[in-house]
Amino acid sequence: MKIVGNTPTTITCGGKRQYAGADLTLWARRYGVPIAYHPQLGSLDGAALLRVALAAEALGVGRAVIEALFNAVWRDRADLSPAGVLALLA
Repeated sequence: MKIVGNTPTTITCGGKRQYAGADLTLWARRYGVPIAYHPQLGSLDGAALLRVALAAEALGVGRAVIEALFNAVWRDRADLSPAGVLALLA
């Protein structure tokens, strides 16, 4: 991995990032999903977003919340700070 500059994440590995971006674009086009790369993508608190999704599922509104979070990240480039997520869900 060191010889080819490989690291275990698409955020820090240029080759993986380039391939993943092209692959993601193809899948989005196939399913007709608009995609806009979020400027905070590398710094999003994924664990917090997963906790929101799990809590929403427990409350019976999981699908709606997960769809809102997905669109916020991949379509709308919404503010995903803790306050921004709360505003989105409200």
